[in-house]
Amino acid sequence: MMKGKAVSRAVRGHIIAESSLMVLLLHDTMEMIDQTETEEPHVISREDVHHLKTLCSNIANESCDEFTAVQSECLGKLRDAICASKLHVSKQSCTAKLWVQYMNYVSLLKTFIRAERTSDWNLHLSSLSQMLNLFAATGHSNYTKSGRLYLQLMLDLPQTHPWLHEQLSSRHAVRRSDCFWAGLSTDYRAGYDASG
Repeated sequence: MMKGKAVSRAVRGHIIAESSLMVLLLHDTMEMIDQTETEEPHVISREDVHHLKTLCSNIANESCDEFTAVQSECLGKLRDAICASKLHVSKQSCTAKLWVQYMNYVSLLKTFIRAERTSDWNLHLSSLSQMLNLFAATGHSNYTKSGRLYLQLMLDLPQTHPWLHEQLSSRHAVRRSDCFWAGLSTDYRAGYDASG
């Protein structure tokens, strides 16, 4: 899995590992909430936890859509609390810092997959720009050079080729159906038959 073979299995494995680490981090975050009850507006409270539970049950019952849920104030507070918890854990040990960095990289991978599946051009470029330092750090110099050149050309596209930029902004991924999550990268070759 770590050598790049069976990519879809490797991606699933990394997502499962990141999810397990996130559950542990959430557990620690909730313990910190129980230990320190504060009135600061940016810190999550027990009332916010109650709102989060209600929000989750509303999403599960389909009485609230995901787009409305994302805009919830308590969800923003939870995000801030998780970031604070990551920072706190990272300061405790080098191993914890490594795992937090791993979680951030898997989160970046999920963001890139989301950009491709939803045909979100701006998210595609943003996630690719964040990947460049990872390519360089892992020794993939060809990906680093090509990615930087690709990113530079795509960012100049509105001035150099406005029509092409408009087309890519609306649909840069190939779709087999009109489903929201149905986009595929143009270099995706699963099931590709070289003879046909």
